[in-house]
Amino acid sequence: MSAIDPNTLERAYAEAAHAYQSGNLQAALARLGPVLAADPPDARIHALAGFVRLRSGDPGGAVTALLRAHGLDARQPVFALALGDALLANGQFLDAEAAYRKAIALDRNSVPAVVGLAAALSQAGRPVEGREVLEKRLATGDRDHRLLVALSEAQTQTRQARAAVETCLLAVRHYPDSAVAYHNLGAALGDMRQYAEAESAIRKAISLGVNGPATRVVLARALEGLGRIEEAIAAYREVLRQTPLSVDPNRELAQLIWMRTGDVSAASEHLLQQLVRHPDEINLIRILAKLKRISGDADGARAVLDAAIDRVSPPNEHLFMDAAEIATAQGDAPGALKLARRGYALVPNLDRMLVILADALLGVGEAEEALGNCRRLLEADPNDQNALARQATALRLMGDPAYRKLYDYDRYVRAYDIETPTGWPDLPSYLADLTRTLVELHGFSTAPFDQSLRGGSQTSQNLSMSLDPVIQAFFKAIDGPIRAHMEHLRSVPDGLGRRYLGDYELAGSWSVFLRPNGYHVDHIHHEGWLSSAFYVELPSAPDDAPREGWIKFGEPGIPTEPHLGAEHYVQPKPGRLVLFPSYMWHGTVPFSRDERRITIAFDVQPKAGRPPRGLTTGA
Repeated sequence: MSAIDPNTLERAYAEAAHAYQSGNLQAALARLGPVLAADPPDARIHALAGFVRLRSGDPGGAVTALLRAHGLDARQPVFALALGDALLANGQFLDAEAAYRKAIALDRNSVPAVVGLAAALSQAGRPVEGREVLEKRLATGDRDHRLLVALSEAQTQTRQARAAVETCLLAVRHYPDSAVAYHNLGAALGDMRQYAEAESAIRKAISLGVNGPATRVVLARALEGLGRIEEAIAAYREVLRQTPLSVDPNRELAQLIWMRTGDVSAASEHLLQQLVRHPDEINLIRILAKLKRISGDADGARAVLDAAIDRVSPPNEHLFMDAAEIATAQGDAPGALKLARRGYALVPNLDRMLVILADALLGVGEAEEALGNCRRLLEADPNDQNALARQATALRLMGDPAYRKLYDYDRYVRAYDIETPTGWPDLPSYLADLTRTLVELHGFSTAPFDQSLRGGSQTSQNLSMSLDPVIQAFFKAIDGPIRAHMEHLRSVPDGLGRRYLGDYELAGSWSVFLRPNGYHVDHIHHEGWLSSAFYVELPSAPDDAPREGWIKFGEPGIPTEPHLGAEHYVQPKPGRLVLFPSYMWHGTVPFSRDERRITIAFDVQPKAGRPPRGLTTGA
């Protein structure tokens, strides 16, 4: 290659830099092209090419250019920082981490490098480490707006909801004119179910000029939480006016109208309007099918999906998976297996696809092949609750004694009767107050999408985030039983107890209100380690059906060949908490009395910490 005249090089750099700063990326690349062909030993030229390519959406090209720049001048922190950004955008998370650490070593004051390092760690599957990097920087007294925004997002991602609110409050104190800071505060308060405060913060963000779909979604969720349903519906409609095909707002609007009215026509109206304009929009098709299915119209849901499968090109794996799930629920095992195999051919390594194929195989009695799918999933994640549930079902169908290691009811299912919380004279008085509090939260006539209950409603709030003293007393009352159960599980270190770490955290909590003939279909909880049922108020059981309303275990929530029934039952009573493995199939025997049934449920995840105290069981 011939050397380039220094003056020519300077002119090319100046003109390309001007084009880049003006936003004319194509002109910048065109001006750099002839110079780059000669591969000059000038770090600035290669770095500028990397900046342009990164902003142009070519992270791979940016990585190549910035590696060359960094190789020519390894002392420039801006080159290392940009290289980290390019590597991060290109999915090279470990290399991005190294580049950001080099940038920080070169410039200890670089907030973008710290934020980038946290993002690289998070995307590499180490979100807690990423959060800790940001917290360490905050502890130095740094209050840079970018740092506070990144830290609040990292705290939210790692379920540090209260800490996220505190960080957002810090941001609005330091940046009172920042619409972004108020938007994030509104979102964090919404996660804490502090809906009135969330609405106030988000309206402040709107007054400061942020009025996009993301902000309007936070407003809609706050209004929904406040019970101002018509205003929430209007807010969702405003989001869809701005972004008609946005997935979550379409889904949440359909779900809200359905929960409010139980009217599938009203809930699907906006979906049908958009599908007239965009008939092959996959996400809208899937939401419409889900709505039909949850309303009891499984045939209609399958018809929507079957028509889309025949029409949409190229084939979409999600349509096959959704249709196979519905066929399985309908008892059409051969049809489900056909759909599942077609989807599997498209995405043979997708976890959800492997689960759906296992379900279809169990439906036709092909337990050994289903077991193979489960083992593939468990090799990747030994704690995959979906895979553990199907593995147990396959083993049971095969008559394999290993089944009893997973479904050991005597060891793994226990009932605990809580003590009266401080501040109440007796347990019935507390449960009466808890009942009144929960009834106020049940403002809908039907359940949300993707839930197990039939004939009832479910709260949308995460109860563990509630500031209500009655609900807070509940979580104090169940702490002892949870710790006692974990301590008990330590005696099974080669089973459920292998995940014991000494402490726990809740992965979610909600309340269910069942009407007469209501029940839970058999299901599992895929995000937990331990799951629960706490009984607040119960209907009386008739003499001729003494197990009405009882929790049952062992009957799969999917059809199997041959059919497998329930094996174990636990009698509920007010104030009783039942704990069991999250992968264990469980449901509720329907009840017929004209009385309500109110429960609370939550999932438990292991967390490193102090050893638990022991308690005696109630059953």
